[in-house]
Amino acid sequence: MLFHFSISWGREDLSYPEGIQRRAWVATEQPVQGSEVWTSKGRLLAGGDPKLRLQLMEHPQSHIAIEDSGNRGFFQKVASSFTHVDLTSANGEERISLNIKSLSKRTQQSVSHLLFMKVTQRLTHQNIEERMRRTLEQTRVFDDIVEHGMQRATESGQNPEEKAQELKTVIQISMRSRAVSKGVLLKMPETTYLAFRDRPGPLRVVQQERVLGEGAFGKVFDALDLVANEFLALKTAKTPLGEVDVENEYRLLNSIEQLNGGQHVIGVQRAPLKVIHLQSSDFKVANLVPKYDFPLDHQDFLNRPPFEKLKPIASLFQGLAFLHSHGIVHGDIKTANCCSSNGELQLTDFGGARENAQISLAEPLGVHTRTFTSETDEQENMQMMMHYKLHRIASGEIKHPFERATILNAALQQGIEGLDERTVRLYVAGLLINYSDDELMNVGLSKDSFTDEIAEINANHHLLREQPLNLSRFKLDADGLEALHQQAISLRQRHDVHSLGMVLLCLVNGQDSIQSRALDQALETLAFNPELSRVNPDLVNLVRAMLNPDPVHRISIDEARERYGRLIYFCI
Repeated sequence: MLFHFSISWGREDLSYPEGIQRRAWVATEQPVQGSEVWTSKGRLLAGGDPKLRLQLMEHPQSHIAIEDSGNRGFFQKVASSFTHVDLTSANGEERISLNIKSLSKRTQQSVSHLLFMKVTQRLTHQNIEERMRRTLEQTRVFDDIVEHGMQRATESGQNPEEKAQELKTVIQISMRSRAVSKGVLLKMPETTYLAFRDRPGPLRVVQQERVLGEGAFGKVFDALDLVANEFLALKTAKTPLGEVDVENEYRLLNSIEQLNGGQHVIGVQRAPLKVIHLQSSDFKVANLVPKYDFPLDHQDFLNRPPFEKLKPIASLFQGLAFLHSHGIVHGDIKTANCCSSNGELQLTDFGGARENAQISLAEPLGVHTRTFTSETDEQENMQMMMHYKLHRIASGEIKHPFERATILNAALQQGIEGLDERTVRLYVAGLLINYSDDELMNVGLSKDSFTDEIAEINANHHLLREQPLNLSRFKLDADGLEALHQQAISLRQRHDVHSLGMVLLCLVNGQDSIQSRALDQALETLAFNPELSRVNPDLVNLVRAMLNPDPVHRISIDEARERYGRLIYFCI
């Protein structure tokens, strides 16, 4: 099958086989037999280099055939001989001849690529128009990047002309980088930029500005999107755990919006715009997220009248109810992780959030803030964690002596029921006896607490055999593990409710956090606050129900909305 287009040779000194016209048709659909290859430098035997990207061979019917092979360099040499390509419209009525170098410049594609598109039947009117449309769009984006950068430079007292030149350099480097689809970090003399491109979309350049906050796992920067001319938050990870959290937040928040038909969920932060992977010493993974007006631990907000602070709180209840109903727990609700965005309060920072199936029995509560966690929840978390670790020792999953000794020693300190203290102490002493003090110190262990047991073992080498450690009661079957996992899910959900109750109490008392020893006093302040007289005692009852120290009787988020819906949605 022949493609109906022609190629014009631009050089007069080329030698043509007898019978081949200056304007030659191209065919590739069927294998073409031939004995000679004709290049811009003359004749080349067809059986020569098997790695040639393209082979131009003499066709029995005076055609030139192009076949796909391995080497792009040969293709580029051939392409350099062409000056024009002819295009036929889809209906076959219009035929135009285009200068191929002009077309290359206008579409920002190489001559070789255009020729290859032609050979593979993709160089059509429609594709060229689409490519030129994208090129014009990209050009407008380049202009926007430079213009918005100059505006920002003027506002901050910098030289706008120097900024324009710097941004042009950033654009050139970014467009040449093969890593731009993932993200490129460019450190210029005055400013750091982050450039990325979602193919086939235009280039995006973000100007990194001041640090908004810093945690154990990473930093959050103020960042100006130079295309949209709006500020975003750039959330970066500086540790492997931080990278996991950033990736998890991006995946989970996009999943949450998918569960809501692709729409924003009231009371939950909007999904990150982009997750960026870099090979940089500063950070390797980052999220670009919409910027908030302020977090609820902002002092100016905490100083407002109680009723004004509580009025928009309903969205947090709505957001948490959506999460729990779809099998997702937040895990770290606090005033700093509740933010205002255009008047809507939203749960934020989903790095530690988990779907129910993701909850680890090795750490049921996951990452959480102690001042927003009840003591009973902490105790249940520790007991559940220890039960699971003892199960892993009993089932033979944990074999290393140091790890076994650490777990069993912690179990003794917690007073876990079902453990024979003497047997466990002898077993731990037997694990430690063969290691030096320095080796044990490196892993946080010591023989000092087991000197009597070590002396007994040295006196009677058969003692450990006579009194073996038996942990069979802690070994769980599949049903037991599933029951423990359901208990962990329940704990995480009840912990979310307690944490949200603490946020309410903090707002009423004008504090960013409240220590557990001051909890009763804070509740008393809430009960007798004259500014909330028209919603008390319902508000007090709601907060007390959410902060119930007995997890079994603590209200769920659905129960809170059902019993106190009028208060939450209409009165506060």
